[in-house]
Amino acid sequence: MIPTVVWNSNLPAGSEFRFQLRDSNLGNGSSWKLRTVRDKGDVYLMQRESGRWIKASFHEDVSRWHYAVTEAGQNLSTPRGDPYLEVTFSHESIAEGWYHSKRIVVARSELRHWAEPNSGSRICGVEMPENCDATGFDLLLGDPGARPLSLDSKYRVLAVLERGDGGLAVLIQTPLMLDYTVHESLKNEIAQARFDLKKFGWDGTPTRIVIMVSSEEDGPQKEIEVALDSE
Repeated sequence: MIPTVVWNSNLPAGSEFRFQLRDSNLGNGSSWKLRTVRDKGDVYLMQRESGRWIKASFHEDVSRWHYAVTEAGQNLSTPRGDPYLEVTFSHESIAEGWYHSKRIVVARSELRHWAEPNSGSRICGVEMPENCDATGFDLLLGDPGARPLSLDSKYRVLAVLERGDGGLAVLIQTPLMLDYTVHESLKNEIAQARFDLKKFGWDGTPTRIVIMVSSEEDGPQKEIEVALDSE
């Protein structure tokens, strides 16, 4: 990352920030919620459709990042399984005291007009940049006392949330070019998701899911939004 742009506006610890990719011609993606807590450095990020069952959390006091199945999610399976789907402790810094913790990929191909078309003023509508295949929503975590991080101008800072331990959680938008198409590269995972949803009562109504991609060693969590249209 080339240092050129610095942010200066923070939301206090204990705040939340909701966001959604939108395009006037193609439609919308999912809405997401990023939140911090008042008295700890913990950060939570979840998709609207799946947030009742699965959430990503980042616990800086023990350097633990994980996907966790909520109580409601565990109740869907018999017998109840391990609530933690993926746990990592080793993280490579992108600058002193700064870590790229998560990337959410939303491709143009996955935007739909039926996806939360009237989302309300509490959600920040993020426009799809021109001349790119997808948007990456990237979460950067800064340690307490870390020097301000600067970014190349191609990155757009969407929100800066203070954490209860004095650190920061910074959400940025990154234009992406993809060397794959979502439904082709993830066809097996999508087929399995359809099967699982139907098993739990899904009636085939269009919805959105996220596919969790296995994290590379020391790298960020990665999720790809997928639109499930009616069959």
